Amino acid sequence: GEATEVTVNLPFAAASSVKLHTLAGDPRATNREAMDVTIESQDLPAETVADGKLSVAMPAGSIHLYVIEAD
Repeated sequence: GEATEVTVNLPFAAASSVKLHTLAGDPRATNREAMDVTIESQDLPAETVADGKLSVAMPAGSIHLYVIEAD
């Protein structure tokens, strides 16, 4: 599927660090019988947060967790 642009208004203007945690694998899979879905993490540029907003493209069926350290 296509990605959807998402903007989140934050209670601070800038970030010192941004980390993204996602689930990797088929979004319809489970880990009941095998580890088919894993957690992947990556550091994003602090500039991902600008003017108090986090703006990202979210692929269809994805789960994203952002951990943001504010300035």
